[in-house]
Amino acid sequence: MAPLKARLPLAAVLLLALSRCSSSPFPTLSDYTDGASEFASGLADDFRAGRIARGSPVEEAARSFAALEEDRKLEWQVIDYRRLGGKRCSLTVRFLVTGTSVAGERTDADLRFGFVLEKGAGKWRLVEARSAQGGRPFQTGRPHLSEVSREIGLGGALHVPVDPVEMTNYCIPATHHHPGVLVVDFDGDGAPDILLPSRQPQLFLNDGHGRFHEATVGSGLDLLAPGEAAGGVAADLDGDGLPELFLTYAYSPCRLLHNEGRGRFRDITEESGLAGLSGPYTSAVFFDADGDGRLDLFIANYGDARVGGPSYFSKNGPGNRFFHNVERGGRPFFVDETAAAGFGDRGWGLAASACDYDGDGRDDLYVANDFGTNCLYHNRSTPGHPRFDQIAKQAGVLDDGYGMGVTWGDVDGDGLFDLHVADFSTPYHWIIRDNRMPMPPLPFVALARPFIRGLLIRRSRGDGLYRNLGGGRFERISERAGVAEGGWAWGTEFVDMDGDGREDLLVVNGMWDAAPGGHEDEVAFWNGMGTEGVHFHDGYWGGIDFGKNGMASQTPKHLFRNLGAGRFEDVAFREGFDTRANARGLAFADLDGDGAPDIVISTFRGPLLAYHNEWKASRLTLALVGAQPHNRDAIGAVVRLISGGRTQIREVRAGSSFLSQSTRDLLFGLGAAPSADSIEVAWPDGRRETRRNVPAGKRIVWTEGSGS
Repeated sequence: MAPLKARLPLAAVLLLALSRCSSSPFPTLSDYTDGASEFASGLADDFRAGRIARGSPVEEAARSFAALEEDRKLEWQVIDYRRLGGKRCSLTVRFLVTGTSVAGERTDADLRFGFVLEKGAGKWRLVEARSAQGGRPFQTGRPHLSEVSREIGLGGALHVPVDPVEMTNYCIPATHHHPGVLVVDFDGDGAPDILLPSRQPQLFLNDGHGRFHEATVGSGLDLLAPGEAAGGVAADLDGDGLPELFLTYAYSPCRLLHNEGRGRFRDITEESGLAGLSGPYTSAVFFDADGDGRLDLFIANYGDARVGGPSYFSKNGPGNRFFHNVERGGRPFFVDETAAAGFGDRGWGLAASACDYDGDGRDDLYVANDFGTNCLYHNRSTPGHPRFDQIAKQAGVLDDGYGMGVTWGDVDGDGLFDLHVADFSTPYHWIIRDNRMPMPPLPFVALARPFIRGLLIRRSRGDGLYRNLGGGRFERISERAGVAEGGWAWGTEFVDMDGDGREDLLVVNGMWDAAPGGHEDEVAFWNGMGTEGVHFHDGYWGGIDFGKNGMASQTPKHLFRNLGAGRFEDVAFREGFDTRANARGLAFADLDGDGAPDIVISTFRGPLLAYHNEWKASRLTLALVGAQPHNRDAIGAVVRLISGGRTQIREVRAGSSFLSQSTRDLLFGLGAAPSADSIEVAWPDGRRETRRNVPAGKRIVWTEGSGS
């Protein structure tokens, strides 16, 4: 088929989609398993009813399930199927179990069983059963997180999209992505406020005690023309102590707003050199790329797939943008130096985050592409001359997945920043390998099948956790660390939720919600990816229409608790992080001043969610104020804290996760220690300061040059 050069009207795209969906029926889960999935469904019914044969490895698990007192729930998936010799097959089934007790304790388990089945008289019967590798046993605990958005005044926050496609379940890139969320102290009172990008961005100001009121009307945000605000980033660009706000838009021009104080903003886009940036733009990052003391701007650019889709190797995106802050008249002014700075990749960008991962005093940048390999840009700039080299392959972080979120943190306490990339994981690699998976109607499709199969498997192997080995090298440890299965993942952050001194990992996910009467239908997604892949590379999607069914609909979110030694355990349900909402953005901050990080989540076509943290631990918060007049936020400052022989490291950043920004305050957990033995700050201008025996339980405002 020749590439589609001209832009198709949306109605024509959807008409083509419907015509392509009306061909011969695609295989179902039952078809792919030769009917063995009915055995799994029946087993799940028996499990719920307690009808499990004695001696089966499922028996003990069924008894534990029956002992749950309230809200018992069992979900199942076929995670592997293979034909064996004769009339036999092997089937691996995953049971996700949750429940609560009358006393309020929560229990969950991720159980995996392997079965050998034999077919006779048209039915599969059990030959052998065993426990399978992976998962986690039944565990019980009392939750430390509770969802409090309405109680604290965020009940009026609601994402409202602009694109009519986003009211449907058509699979078209650049839609169904938004929004992010920003948790930033906009009014300078020391308490984090919240901004929700939407058709009309919403601002919620904090009263200083964790209670919010909407302040959009009269803020200047209400004067912006309605558009699909996707995400944003905030930092003090002019040294007045208040953060400016940059908003990215999907189909309208991006905006830079000056902070006038008291929750009011003024549009300075044109006078700052940023006019004409019409998207789809996604995540943005403020960082001092060249060490001149001024914050520069990087914007990820996705491209409009309704005009032209990603090529097979996905290097046909519109290109990300880098703007050098050269300052004019004492005010920020941005000049496009994308090419000169070395940002030449043409992937379809979704997320970015800066970090000095090699400790040379210059912030590097990681960019996650939805289509195209991800990029690690190593900083070799000099003042006035930003310059980066793309070294993802050499560094060991060349990820070919559907990259959707980025965050940095030290997972193993070795003093080096590790990297997490939110991606896409599926239990259905066995379907992708099945020759019954539909392929495009192309000549010689049998020759193309191995290429398409390999491409899809590489792009759906799950989230990437990369351990920093030092010397500019990383190793992927996602699978052995237990964090690869994040679902259709978007927002992600490292944060020490329980205060034990180790950074935990948060991941949220979602995609297309099932309508009433619909159900989860990931099998249809993979059928569509097989048959319709050629069409989106020709310039249009829409052949994958879920109708009232969903994909990554009502999926569990993840709180991976850091156990040390590079291992994590998912404790999300047990700890009360139990939303099944269609989540996108993720950020954290101490909303109520108790020292513990709380969580804020944005949802597609839905409300904000806020989780209050009730873990009790010794904690310490640092708020840094830099001496550089145009980087008072100390973006790029790196802090090393030592307590009880354990080293923790944090960096002040503006922009991370997906379309989002977390608090600029640095939050440390000290376990049971009453104080930090020492804290060292490496300021962006090269100065180093140290304080010793710093007591816990405080928010410390540390101004550069105020003394060690």
